[in-house]
Amino acid sequence: MPRKQQRYRLLSFSAIKKGVPVWLLAGIGLLVFPEKAFSHEPDSLLTVKNSPFFTGLRSIKGYLPPIQTAANCIALPESKQLQAKGQILIKTPKHLYLYFAGTGWLYQLKQEKDSVLLFRRIDNTENINYNIDAVVFANGENLYNLGGYGFWKSNGTLRKFNFTDHEWDVEPVDTEVHPPVNPFVSWFHAGSSTLVVPYEQALNSGVKQDENPIPITNKTYRLDLQTHNWEVLGEPSSKFKDITAVTHAGRLTTDNGYLVPFNGRVYWVDFINNQILVFDNSSLAQTLLRVDSRYLHYYYQQKLYLLNTQNWRYDSVSINPKDYVATGHPVWNTSTNYLTLSLVTLLPALALLLTWYLLWRRKSPAPKTDQAAKKYLVNFTETELSLINLLLERSRDNRTASISDINYVLGIRDKNTGMQKKVRSDIINSCNEKYSYLSQQDGPLIQSIRSETDKRYFEYLISKERAREAEKFLS
Repeated sequence: MPRKQQRYRLLSFSAIKKGVPVWLLAGIGLLVFPEKAFSHEPDSLLTVKNSPFFTGLRSIKGYLPPIQTAANCIALPESKQLQAKGQILIKTPKHLYLYFAGTGWLYQLKQEKDSVLLFRRIDNTENINYNIDAVVFANGENLYNLGGYGFWKSNGTLRKFNFTDHEWDVEPVDTEVHPPVNPFVSWFHAGSSTLVVPYEQALNSGVKQDENPIPITNKTYRLDLQTHNWEVLGEPSSKFKDITAVTHAGRLTTDNGYLVPFNGRVYWVDFINNQILVFDNSSLAQTLLRVDSRYLHYYYQQKLYLLNTQNWRYDSVSINPKDYVATGHPVWNTSTNYLTLSLVTLLPALALLLTWYLLWRRKSPAPKTDQAAKKYLVNFTETELSLINLLLERSRDNRTASISDINYVLGIRDKNTGMQKKVRSDIINSCNEKYSYLSQQDGPLIQSIRSETDKRYFEYLISKERAREAEKFLS
């Protein structure tokens, strides 16, 4: 390093330690070293207004989940790219970092002076937008981010910050798991150094997909950072999917899971004990829903700490875990591997039972059932009847039903795209199976065809021939 540049850096740091304002130091640099002033990298230093919120945050010695907020709520960068990025505070036992979402830009708190916190950039990242909505977390003093969307694809890459080279390095794992597009759904447990991904969403905008769905793999995964191996825990429960599919705002990460406000209640998703608890308190639910992206907030020792970044108001709310009662629903259902083991154990008994049944069936004549009797053996649900009646009505007018019409009748128009597709498919398949049994005919009752206006989408109908037959069973 040239001697003049070295002397300038020494002057800068000594002046900061003595309390000289950053703007005054920058002015002195322009006068004394004009040839160096304009070579200084923009946004290498960021100032943040101090608050008791940061004082309390820094005093905590244990692990805290990263604190995510909207763009420009913590620091005000000069870069237009950084101004559009969400900001994340990462608290480790020893340090406080400021990370810009969807990038690799990482700042470390270097100095506190009066009412200002000074963060200095410590990474050498060149490429950005490859990890949009990645899951960010810390394990001890190590910083990680997993997955994200970029370059028209999602990924399941695990990245770790290298403090020696100041770069984000890839950490190889045994398989690639794509976290959900909403990073708040995944949860990291510092005590066991494991990350739980409740379900997987792999996106690829370069491949055509019917109805533009967001593919969901119904498997719950857990990553062990010590072995770098993924484990399949089971499948996410329907209750978990219900309370996390719609609500994104107000989610509060705790030391054993997170709180989710939903339908006037507050649900506690407990990943440690694999259970979902509930507190019927609409006031607390509203409070959590108001904690939007303008707030910095975290949970610590049964309290929610809040900082409104618009008026800089600092507050706290007590949260008592004893208020929450079990719903009887797990976060995930146990893997079917255990069922397989049970079946293998009971295989001899099942073989004997099957042999007895076959012998009994040979001796007993098969009962005769006619069409009238079958009506009492197979019943359509109210939801199935609503769908069939809609399609029969459209069939009389030589019209079809769109996906939006189907979603409305099934009561799933407010669900996410993946959930809508699954519910539609299950109900339509059930209707077709029951019709096939009742009519003793091949071919589905409810058919799908490509839309004439947009070939990417499907429309649904019941043919005239099938409609006359179906009305006999429904009359």
